[in-house]
Amino acid sequence: SRYETGKVIEQPLASYIKLPGQLKPFEEVNIYARVNGFIQSVNVDRGSVVRKNNILLTLEAPEIESQVQAAMSKYTHAQENAAASKDKYKRLLEASKEAGAVAPLDLDNALSQMKADEAVMMAERSNMEAMNNIKSYLQVTAPFDGVIIQRNVSAGTLVGPGSKADIPLLVLQHLQKLRLEVFIPEAYVDK
Repeated sequence: SRYETGKVIEQPLASYIKLPGQLKPFEEVNIYARVNGFIQSVNVDRGSVVRKNNILLTLEAPEIESQVQAAMSKYTHAQENAAASKDKYKRLLEASKEAGAVAPLDLDNALSQMKADEAVMMAERSNMEAMNNIKSYLQVTAPFDGVIIQRNVSAGTLVGPGSKADIPLLVLQHLQKLRLEVFIPEAYVDK
C-alpha cells in the first residue's frame, strides 16, 4: 500500500508576544469559626508553615462544655434505665417459665418498656456524640498543608458564625504547588 508522506521542517513562530503572568496558590481558604466563642489561643501568625490538621487556634465556650456534660449525664442515666428494664424483663421471662407465676400482660409490658428504654438510650447517645462534634469545633485546624498569609484575630476576641464582620480569622494558602495565570488578549487567540 502507498502512503503519502510530507517533510517536517522546523521554523520559528510567525509572531511573539510577551504577556504578564501571575503565580497564584493552588489552594486558598478563608478560615472562620464554626461556633461562637472567645479566642483562647492563637498558635500561628503570618508566615507560619502549617501541616494538615495542625491546631491553628483554640476557642473557649463554657456553655458548650456545659451542654457536653449535660448530654453525657443524660446518656448515663438512659443507660442505667435501659439496664434496669432489661434486667426486669429477664427476671419476668425466667419467672414466666413456671405456669401462672407471671401474667402475659406484665411480660409484654416489661418487653415494651425495655425496648423503649433502649431507644431512649440510643437517642441520648446520638445527642452526646453530636455535642462532642460541636465541642471539637473549639479547635480550629488546618484543612491542608500551607502557609498562613493573614491573621486577623488575637486572644480574647469574640468570634462565631454569626459575627457581623465578614473577615476571616486566618487565611491559609497552599504554596508548594502554584497555578500560573496568564490573560491572553482576544486578538492573539486563534479562532
